[in-house]
Amino acid sequence: MLGTGRWWERVTRGLVGAANAYVWHPVAAKILIGTSALLLEDKHLPSPAEMEPVAAFLFGVVGMIACQAA
Repeated sequence: MLGTGRWWERVTRGLVGAANAYVWHPVAAKILIGTSALLLEDKHLPSPAEMEPVAAFLFGVVGMIACQAA
């Protein structure tokens, strides 16, 4: 679904997704760690440095989807 559209639409989606991931990954990592704390013991929780790449990927995809929807 994200691979469709004209070339400039795909480039725009990629840039919006990258910007979204860059801006929101520190906050999203803390939210994901807090959510994980509900399910995991403290010794098994990831550090913010371990969770930031996951958060960046998730928020990048969310940004691309929001851009496509708009």
